[in-house]
Amino acid sequence: MRSAWLVVLIGVVSCGKVEAEEYLVDFTEQYCDVWLACTDPAQLAFDGLDSPESCVATNGPRFADQWNGCVLDQKNADRCLAFLPGTDCPESGEDLDAAIPAECYGAWKKCI
Repeated sequence: MRSAWLVVLIGVVSCGKVEAEEYLVDFTEQYCDVWLACTDPAQLAFDGLDSPESCVATNGPRFADQWNGCVLDQKNADRCLAFLPGTDCPESGEDLDAAIPAECYGAWKKCI
């Protein structure tokens, strides 16, 4: 499934730097692990996003577009990937993105 949306990344993130592409793929996969663990299975099935593959296919391009033209901050990217697997699920009614470690939001800088 990686290759299905990885094509979108070519020339999009950080002028094609491999590190940025790898981070984006790793972040998306870990984000999806947290998302699938924290979201009601009935809601996941209803939305048709109840597998790691469907989550990555939906969120990978979204993240690539969101960080288009940005430069990767390696220090925060490394911290993000270290902390993300330990992310606690948000309280009921809260958005998952609010529970994502702050380092993940600092992983991209100098966005155009």
